Amino acid sequence: MKLFILMFLYGVFVIAVKSVWQIPVHFVMLAVIYLGFYQGWRIGLLCTLMLGILLDAVSVSSFGTSLLSFGILFGWIRFFRNKILFQTPLSHFFWVAFLSLLHGVITLGLSRSLNVYRGMLFWHAVLDAAVGLFWIPLLSRYTAFTTKELVEEKDIFLKR
Repeated sequence: MKLFILMFLYGVFVIAVKSVWQIPVHFVMLAVIYLGFYQGWRIGLLCTLMLGILLDAVSVSSFGTSLLSFGILFGWIRFFRNKILFQTPLSHFFWVAFLSLLHGVITLGLSRSLNVYRGMLFWHAVLDAAVGLFWIPLLSRYTAFTTKELVEEKDIFLKR
């Protein structure tokens, strides 16, 4: 339940920041990749569907596009997870770029109104992969927070 709440807060924050500043990196998709590789399938699927609903609620594409594309992406990752080498930075970059391309192709197939996005699909995948090199480990650290670490008061001692 803690992971679900943290992912909900993450989704709201990332969608709000992305809508205000038009950042070209797909941070929600990077969270789905993280959930697919590093979390159990039940909580990962629940969080993935919640992130898809959050993104569908504010996006201009038809409702269900993000929900279905994130679900397919999560299922693909879980199905091939044991066959993917994801530890080295080069393989990490390659697989995040590949999964970003896969997500883009699925989204284009589901939504016919995004023809402008087709030309930039490869460059968005490369940018997502570059940001994913440090963002996915950061997500791992973020989801490892405990309630005690977040709300505990810290004692500060000053030396004279």
